[in-house]
Amino acid sequence: MELLNTKNKLIKQIAKFEEDLMDKFAQPSLLFLLSNDIKNIIGIYDECMDVEYVVLNLGDTYTILERNEINFSKLQKEVFDSQMESYVLQLLDDGYNLKFMDLDFHARLWDFIDEFIYEVNLYENGLYKYLSFCEKTGICYKTLIQHTSQIICTDALFHFYHVEFRNHGVILDNCIGDQYLLLGSSFDENDKRYYSVMLLNDHHEVIDKKDYYQLESSIIDYNNRFYDLKIKEHRACEKYISDSIHDHIEFLKERNEEVQ
Repeated sequence: MELLNTKNKLIKQIAKFEEDLMDKFAQPSLLFLLSNDIKNIIGIYDECMDVEYVVLNLGDTYTILERNEINFSKLQKEVFDSQMESYVLQLLDDGYNLKFMDLDFHARLWDFIDEFIYEVNLYENGLYKYLSFCEKTGICYKTLIQHTSQIICTDALFHFYHVEFRNHGVILDNCIGDQYLLLGSSFDENDKRYYSVMLLNDHHEVIDKKDYYQLESSIIDYNNRFYDLKIKEHRACEKYISDSIHDHIEFLKERNEEVQ
């Protein structure tokens, strides 16, 4: 019910934006919608003019910006050549939340991530907020390849969950129940290698993390956590089986059937 209410609220919000902005563009289409507690930032593509705009919305006030009027940061200009995709990741990194994104813009963003696969970690929080949004809404490599014309070489979800994760190279990762256990390696401020054992929820958000400078210590921790999680998973499975059999027996009793 909560998900349905959120979806209906978003539909009404987008409909209002479209109504308010309809007469300001020739053939507008919505690229993305990001929001924080006080402001909405809307990406618009005008097909007739072949121009992309950013619309800043605060209350009933709308400010329309062309690309050359967008306040790109020094980083965006020097590293990412003032691309709209980097602007979105920067907003996510700054605390905005993604509410909607057009499928073609998703494909563009995945292509951008592939092109800047190392530099994009400069927006680590924004990147993983975006990937979490993709995971929650069903956006994946296969969907983008099949339903857009964009050529995408890298599966961003796989790469940033199973090859590297939050600036750690992934050594081991296991999905156990609805959680993920991960062992990664990175370097501290003195360029000394360390190892991290991380427990993630089903949206790959870090629940717990412990760092070690000795590989052996990290492996011991990883193994202990792995077996603890497996035992919990097994117990949950046993309980499910027991409860299901109990319910079936009660069903048979209600029908006056003998349990064989």
